[in-house]
Amino acid sequence: MIVPGLRCALLVAAAALFATVAVRAATKAPDARAEQLEDLAAFRQDFLAVDRSFSPSARAEAERRIRALERKAGDADGTRFVVDLCRVAALADNGHTHCQLESIPAPSVPIGFVVLRGEDYVLSAGAANADLLGARLAAVDGRPISMVRRAVRSLVGGLTAWRDVQTAGVYAGPDCCRPWASPIAGTGRSTVSSHPTAAPSSAN
Repeated sequence: MIVPGLRCALLVAAAALFATVAVRAATKAPDARAEQLEDLAAFRQDFLAVDRSFSPSARAEAERRIRALERKAGDADGTRFVVDLCRVAALADNGHTHCQLESIPAPSVPIGFVVLRGEDYVLSAGAANADLLGARLAAVDGRPISMVRRAVRSLVGGLTAWRDVQTAGVYAGPDCCRPWASPIAGTGRSTVSSHPTAAPSSAN
């Protein structure tokens, strides 16, 4: 049974199919193993078993990853667990089947990014960060954005450009970048640095 308030929604959408899998946002609770096993069972039964967008090889890989997650259930915190499920959903490799990235339980700052000509620029910001408007995202936690971007693309399927657009918003929560890939795992507090270069005009 899903307890309201303890889980954040992970919406996985395929053509004519919307399967909602609830995943717990609590971190390292005493019963985290049981909770994550319950979520994985729901993910397999309510999403993977009925979604038809996975190729045979992708479905086999998804099953392999779910079994791996079951073996280590309870070891990962809420952020890493949701990220791992997002990566499984992304194996469908299309523009329709993916999780809602805003469901990843990680702190964020009031800054919005937009992709222009393959780069991430600050599109919106609160008053305290207004000087960042138009700045280009250069790095996350000291790692070049090119390195981080390769890792976060695993959260969404489809064409590379589509993945970049869909994942642009996650850079506002750099703390959740750490679990996406070991090459970008940080040891201190994650930070976002921006190069003060004006965004290119969208006009031809």
